Amino acid sequence: MDLSPFRILLEKKCGLVFENEKTAILETGIRTRMATRSIRTPLRYLSLLSAEREEFGRLVDLLTINETYFYRDPIHFALLAGRIVPELLGRGEISEKIRILSAGCSSGEEAYSVLIALVERFGREVLDRITVIGVDIDSTAISAAREGVFGKRSFRDFPADLLKKYFEENSSGYYRIHPWLRDSVQFLPLNLVSGEYPSEIQDSDVIFYRNVSIYFSQDVRNDIFRRLAGILNLGGHLFVSPAETFFYNRGILSLVTADGVFFYRNEPFEMRQEARKPNRFPRASVARKNGFCGEPRTVRLPTTEISVSYGKHSLSAPDAGLRSRAASQACPAMEEPPRALIEDACRLVEAGSHEEALRNLDMLLADFPLSLEAHTVKGNILLNLSRLDEARMSFGMALEIDRFCLEASFFLGMIARLQEDEEAALRRFREAVYIRPSCWPAHFFLAETYRERGELEHARREYELILKILTKGGFSRHGLASLPLAFSDKQLETLCHRKLQSVMGERYGA
Repeated sequence: MDLSPFRILLEKKCGLVFENEKTAILETGIRTRMATRSIRTPLRYLSLLSAEREEFGRLVDLLTINETYFYRDPIHFALLAGRIVPELLGRGEISEKIRILSAGCSSGEEAYSVLIALVERFGREVLDRITVIGVDIDSTAISAAREGVFGKRSFRDFPADLLKKYFEENSSGYYRIHPWLRDSVQFLPLNLVSGEYPSEIQDSDVIFYRNVSIYFSQDVRNDIFRRLAGILNLGGHLFVSPAETFFYNRGILSLVTADGVFFYRNEPFEMRQEARKPNRFPRASVARKNGFCGEPRTVRLPTTEISVSYGKHSLSAPDAGLRSRAASQACPAMEEPPRALIEDACRLVEAGSHEEALRNLDMLLADFPLSLEAHTVKGNILLNLSRLDEARMSFGMALEIDRFCLEASFFLGMIARLQEDEEAALRRFREAVYIRPSCWPAHFFLAETYRERGELEHARREYELILKILTKGGFSRHGLASLPLAFSDKQLETLCHRKLQSVMGERYGA
């Protein structure tokens, strides 16, 4: 089946991208709907999709995965109830309700979590002061959210006492949220790529936009981020997931931190600090300085065996085979393409021409297959297009060329995190900190992964290592030239102290 016209239609109408590993999902969905509608040819079904809005919506419902659960990333709800809403309640406009939006709400767990966190903090009277709205493109998910009935999987990280307090178990083993809570949330079907956003979500004070963009291309992600920023009140707050934080800064909102959480705030222009605007992809001087280019160089090996222990995990570096090979000869010279070709690809990306940049890089790699920089630049482009499997292949090629490529190890760890492969993420981040001990982003995501796994002692150690790196002035020496940052070393220091306090509280049951 030729999926190209279906991919074009889906991306044009709602921003959804189905390429590479996602094509199987798309083809299965199309064949399922064709069988349901008794349509034999893909061309006829394509015509039906273009003509019938309802059928288009049914296909989208089938294609989008609604994986969510209550109190996902609980620190966000703690910050909302403990700091942000109290500040908003204290503002002058007493008659104005606080408007909170769950963008991409799926079956409603996030929106209801917001409500429960606020009722826990302020009591039921807070319902008179807030408006909570959930929107999603999936009409089936919206219907489920309005029903407010959930299976046990939705409560895997939800406190048992709150489950008993706010839900009633039915005879089928499902849980229905109490009607007074269910009726306090408004759910609306909405395509975030569509024209005008409805009046109900204009002038929002808080927006949750977490774990949604996996379906979108980079251009669509940028557009949605701008549009959400446009409906955010001055002084309003926008949350993304922890794994997405470093990839969503577009210079539109200020990236701030409070109580150990990075989030975005719509601050007056004069209040914004002048943020660095680094190139997403390394230029020649930066790349060579940090060892990302495949220029001729010698790999210097430690004279003694080094073993780094992480509890039940350990990393011995370098491994025996690598050590014996590298000890016998320096890393061979690798022919690199002319700088202008790499820079042209970078300029195309900055102009939004990602596919053209990828095509040019593929042609370049046909002539220079051992170009380390070309592979890492290509990997970064693919990662930002959410083409994770292809990005993993590009960074994997970079590691084949240079086992000590920091860029490749770190971003392979990020890909593993996005795909919820904790073991692979830990392995890659440990490689990164071995290659460059001052790489605090790798230490940070090691800490986050350990914390999510309940390995609090290891998490504590990583946060403390970041603080030591910062005391030695290592904020700018992390070695990742293509990692965009829009916050200061002081903000990072504050964040790590907050994280440490939280970890110690969890560790001792506080």
